[in-house]
Amino acid sequence: VSTQSTWEAQRQCIMINCVSKLIRKDRVSLYPYLPRMVAIILSVLDLRQPAVRDYCMGASTATLGVAVNSYTMMDFEQHKQKLALGYPNGLVTVHDVRTASKYHSWQAHKKAVSCLAFSPSGTLLASYCHETKEVIVWDYEPHGRKSIHTFPTDESVTYSNIDQILQNIRLVWVDESCLALQGKESSKREIRFKLS
Repeated sequence: VSTQSTWEAQRQCIMINCVSKLIRKDRVSLYPYLPRMVAIILSVLDLRQPAVRDYCMGASTATLGVAVNSYTMMDFEQHKQKLALGYPNGLVTVHDVRTASKYHSWQAHKKAVSCLAFSPSGTLLASYCHETKEVIVWDYEPHGRKSIHTFPTDESVTYSNIDQILQNIRLVWVDESCLALQGKESSKREIRFKLS
């Protein structure tokens, strides 16, 4: 490994660690840049740069963990090594972390994606849009973009900004056939959706 490759790996690893610190410090201000941050984190995992990948694997993995825990519109599926990201324009992108490449991308909602959650088996992905009050369950494999079920929600609580959404709403799978939209505020209400 050349000295130049080592310096490049060190530079990229420092950049990834900075992204992690910035997310911890002010995740709301960084929200508009979330797609770019994910691209930066995944770029160091590129198989064509083995020295950078090896050097930055720990920092990249840790930063992805910080991002997934900080942003409800992200989720990571451990077994299949898939990372899902929801965009403010309603787009959902699933990345293959093993290859650092885009796996699928599709228009999931007409407005911002508020929450994403992989099913326990990793074969389904649920998305929630707070503005349109709907949960959609997707079969994203092998070709993606197949909506299995759409659930309108009767959620009466309305959040006016991304900080409130990040603090108060979670989409979680109870089991392979049931998911729940959970709220933290006021009544701590949970709305369950059963797949038929």
